[in-house]
Amino acid sequence: KDGNQFVRSAYGRGIKHADARLKEAGVDVPDEDLRQVFNKPIHREKLQTLFVKDFRALEGVTDAVEKETTRIIAEGLTEGVNPNEMARRITDRVDKIGKTRATTLARTSVIDAHAEATLNRYDRMGVEEVGAKVEFQTAGDTRVCPICASLEGTTLKIAEARGMIPQHPRCRCAWLPVTN
Repeated sequence: KDGNQFVRSAYGRGIKHADARLKEAGVDVPDEDLRQVFNKPIHREKLQTLFVKDFRALEGVTDAVEKETTRIIAEGLTEGVNPNEMARRITDRVDKIGKTRATTLARTSVIDAHAEATLNRYDRMGVEEVGAKVEFQTAGDTRVCPICASLEGTTLKIAEARGMIPQHPRCRCAWLPVTN
């Protein structure tokens, strides 16, 4: 349930991001409370899809932890390691897997929710095309990956843009409206 709150919050930030970008582009955006926006079928359905997607991703983390635990126990038994040492190895490895995968999942889920909310809001406001724009645009930013850098300035129809962001785990891209 806590994960759902983060996705819902990120989705809300995506809507606010879209509204701000639309206003900057000169589009008249209705002043709606987020509760009103969330009650629209397109947003309810998308949030449900995002919740299910995140649940499946969490199952993958559990599977990875289970496989690693089994491997450590098998190695420990083969090496004749005492149970305390096996427990230490399991704890060390599981903590690393859990924290890394959970952080990656959380960040990626937030960007996914943000991007989908942004596209839904643009779609509702009549924007037909969007362009991908990388958050950190400075030439010296080594954090921008080649995949995302190649997308900067790309213009797509909203239907084509769906599911493109995030491009990879920990992606930092966002959609901007293309208005004429």
